[in-house]
Amino acid sequence: MNDTIRLTPEVDAFVAAVRARFSDLGADEREDLLDGLEADMADLVAERGPEALGDPDAYAAELRAAAGLAPAGPGRRQWSTTSPTAVLDAASTHWSRLLDKMPADIGSAVRAARPAWWVFRAWLAVMWFNYTFARWAARPDVAWLPTPSWGLGLLILAVASIVSIQIGRGKIWPGTSGLLARVVLLVLNVFALLITFDTLQRVEYSIQDDMVERLGYNGQPTPTPGLTFNGQPVTNVYPFDAAGNPLVGVQLVDDQGRRLKIDPDYAYIDNGERVLAPWLNGRTELYSVFPLPERDWDDMAWEAVGEPTLQAPPFAVLPPVTLDGVTPTVTAPVEAEKRREKKRRP
Repeated sequence: MNDTIRLTPEVDAFVAAVRARFSDLGADEREDLLDGLEADMADLVAERGPEALGDPDAYAAELRAAAGLAPAGPGRRQWSTTSPTAVLDAASTHWSRLLDKMPADIGSAVRAARPAWWVFRAWLAVMWFNYTFARWAARPDVAWLPTPSWGLGLLILAVASIVSIQIGRGKIWPGTSGLLARVVLLVLNVFALLITFDTLQRVEYSIQDDMVERLGYNGQPTPTPGLTFNGQPVTNVYPFDAAGNPLVGVQLVDDQGRRLKIDPDYAYIDNGERVLAPWLNGRTELYSVFPLPERDWDDMAWEAVGEPTLQAPPFAVLPPVTLDGVTPTVTAPVEAEKRREKKRRP
């Protein structure tokens, strides 16, 4: 028997309809009577086409008569309260007939789209599990894949899709029998439909967050406030004069008179052990005067403690610079100036 032919929609619908006409029988008796029905119908369709299946009601009536069974009562033909399996079979028959009645060959299109649903429910399952149970420290490389790594996420999705497709084709659980397995699969399909909107919404939010982080709200890279160097925030500036001597208390502005300043949010030094302290103009705090002093940071009190102190610059001196036609301002180093002032005192 060819499993691919047996699983055509026409054969499945016909067999389900015939089974529903024997819902008054016990499970063992029904299986003994209908054993091999799928294979027979598959062979018939392979030889003569789907139109050879005929009317399932007539076929079931002939089979009951040949087995010496009374005709099925009118209340037992579609939905039986005595057999859950028959209810599932009848539901499958109703669904198949509904598809057959759809105009413009919509039913055939829906049947052809079943593999897409199998892949989609696999994606729903892995993403729902990802959002519900997984807690990743890093943001996923691809918002619509599970796990931070796109490679591992794609592998998980591929495996889940193969399993879902094989279940849909009847190759693995639950197959064509087993009431509990069929009910569980039905519940899982209904659950997939129920979580569809929530999962899609979460993925949408994740994609939006990723776009905001990468591009910013206006579609451009998000600017870092304050002074930056190669895109990284600058935490302090140490100016030197033309002679290479360090300067203290230098105020910097751009060509439009705007102060060049350090952003206070990036004013933490040494993993937050210290914090930059501003210069003052009266009560106005200025982070545009350099170099900025530093204070210790108390995590428990959540405040800066101690007196502001200037740290040593990264270089004691720099090589002197010159420019033809320009006379630079030369300022003596602070320590040297202090020594000179001390010598001048009587």
